[in-house]
Amino acid sequence: MSDLKLPITWRRVEKSSLWLILIFFLGSLFLLKARISGDGFSYYAWLRSAAFDRDFDFANEYYDFNQGDYWTAREEITPLGVPANPFSIGPALLWLPWFALAWIITVILGPALNLANDGYSYFYQYLIPFGNLIYVLLGSFFLLKTVKRDKTSSSSARWTLLGILFGSQLLYYLFSEPVGSHPLSFFIISWYYWYWLKSDRFAELADVFLGNLIAGLMILVRWQHAIFLLPVWG
Repeated sequence: MSDLKLPITWRRVEKSSLWLILIFFLGSLFLLKARISGDGFSYYAWLRSAAFDRDFDFANEYYDFNQGDYWTAREEITPLGVPANPFSIGPALLWLPWFALAWIITVILGPALNLANDGYSYFYQYLIPFGNLIYVLLGSFFLLKTVKRDKTSSSSARWTLLGILFGSQLLYYLFSEPVGSHPLSFFIISWYYWYWLKSDRFAELADVFLGNLIAGLMILVRWQHAIFLLPVWG
């Protein structure tokens, strides 16, 4: 076991930082709410409609499944004659792995637990917010790595992370609007800058390609994220 070596990316993160992230994760499990609500209801509609209805007609999402009467653009009709969805599609793309996991679990356990596999039963309501939590943890890791690149002390890096987590509204959105796009923004922006610096500012053609893929997804999450391209390409 003494010869076992962790990947260099992980070895450079001090154990105290990993413990901080682990404690945050375990504590968050008690606060996480199993619900698809608020603006997240419309973000999620892209994924649910595509997977179950094979279309982007959101009428049944907006009317049949909108038990919380969340605001939607159901009164705005597209040229195709279906309700519009002004919310971005990027969050749905990032939630796809958690959606697939919820589908598999519901297929296996749903009949015994009397859960309908309709995209809104319990495992969907829990795993989509859980996915947001995981993305916040990944974003925290990328942020720590980014701050540490300039030889910032470990304590300063941790205080930077804590300042962002508790000095912004990130935790509010994570726990009060658990299917919002803001936790995903934290993740994707942190990932983009971390990869930019790790790749020596996209030194290789492959890095430019992957960096642009991350940037495209970043803008799909929220179009306002285009401003974060300026330090890279400005």
